[in-house]
Amino acid sequence: MRTEFDFLAIISFACIVAAAAFIDLRSQRIPNRLTYSAMVFMLAYYGMAYGLDGLWFSTKGLLLGTGLLLPVYLAGGMGAGDAKLMGAAGAALGVHGVFTIFLFTALVGGLYALILIVFRYEQVKGVLARSSLMLKMLVYSQRFVFIPGGKHENAPKLCYAIPIAIGTAGALAWHLVYRSYLI
Repeated sequence: MRTEFDFLAIISFACIVAAAAFIDLRSQRIPNRLTYSAMVFMLAYYGMAYGLDGLWFSTKGLLLGTGLLLPVYLAGGMGAGDAKLMGAAGAALGVHGVFTIFLFTALVGGLYALILIVFRYEQVKGVLARSSLMLKMLVYSQRFVFIPGGKHENAPKLCYAIPIAIGTAGALAWHLVYRSYLI
């Protein structure tokens, strides 16, 4: 079964992730109709093209992709659309592909967050001060105490579909050069 690098799935997902990045940048959300239809399309495609083996390949990737970002979403670090988009990446590229995308995305996302902190320092200053105080309280008292922000205090929104799109491009480029994913 040749599901490791299926060009139709890759081209389809590249279009999906590009659309998600554009929409996320414009409206700061990724619509469910895009993420869910991408998941269903990839599952159906692999199921029809490769049978149960293809469906299992896509399902494992979907579960891992969603699972990688689900804890970050549950902790309030990103939107649900970002986790669902990573799930769609897994459905398109399988376990090895989505893990490689995740690693590239984490690097790009970290750099993206640092850039936002540098250029929007005044907006982030209050969030950083509260985070520092919560960390100090955790270290000294051995208990986590959440300190809520003020009404007008909020961190800049990260459009995480952009790092996912760049991470996807990086993972695909890696695969083209080295003929395998990172794991």
